[in-house]
This record gives sequence, C-alpha cells and structure tokens, in this order.
Amino acid sequence: MAYHAGLRVAATAYKELEPVKIKGLILHQPYFSGKNRTKSEEKLKDDQLLPLHAIDKMFDLSLPKGTLDHDHEYSNPFLNRGSKHVDDMVARGWAVLVTGVSEDPLVDNAHNFANFMEEKGIKTFKLFGDGYHAIEGFEPSKATALIGATKDFICATKN
Repeated sequence: MAYHAGLRVAATAYKELEPVKIKGLILHQPYFSGKNRTKSEEKLKDDQLLPLHAIDKMFDLSLPKGTLDHDHEYSNPFLNRGSKHVDDMVARGWAVLVTGVSEDPLVDNAHNFANFMEEKGIKTFKLFGDGYHAIEGFEPSKATALIGATKDFICATKN
C-alpha cells in the first residue's frame, strides 16, 4: 500500500500536499509477490509467522475482485517493467529505503525490488540482515538497527 500511495503522490498529489515535501519512501519488509514463486517463498512456505497460504490469502482478499492470479500491479511491482509513475519518483528526486530479513518468505522480492529501484535511477538505501518477519518487534537490537537505518535515510533525504 505504501508503494502505491507513493506512486500516486509522485504522479500528481504532491502539488496538493504543498508546503509538505515528500522526499522518498520507507518500505519495511515490503509485501510483494507474484504468480511465480521465489526461492525464499518456496523455502519458507511453512513459515510459522507468514506461511505461503497466508500470503496467498491476503493477496486474494486485497486484490480487486476478479483478479485471476497474483501477477497484478498491486502485488507485483515488476510487471511490464514497473509503473510509469516510477519515472515521476525519479523526476522528483525521491529515494527509497527497503528492508528485509533472511527468514522472511518475501525477502527475495524485497531484494529484487531494491535492485529494481536502483536500475530505475532511484537512490536506494537497503537494510537486509538475519532474522524472521517482524523480528524488530521481539528483539530490541533489531529494532535499534531499523530505527538507525530509518534515521539515516531521513537525514540523507532531507535536503
């Protein structure tokens, strides 16, 4: 949702938000998937926190009625080489912070998304490490790392 809201703001709504200036997006463990399974989705299909059947069900419930599979622009940002509004993000000088952890079934798509943003010309900050989905809610050291990366991102994009 944050990614698609950002695309809409970059495309047109930034004018309506003035004097507020948005300089980028923070995508913490972004929820992207598609019809084709990644290695992390296959490896962690029975994950205790985020099993593949739950990922599929959440997409089934959130995608527009009649959507045949998860290769929809809302769930798969790589379709058709990405949204045309990514160019608007580039034009506005936005940056993006993408985070992920090794034992999250969606981590491969988070890595792919960060690389995709870089290829599109967006300054991309990354925080990837060991752990499981939502680890920062359970381990203070992981929360501290996320807060530090977020602070660094905000400081780097404030000008």
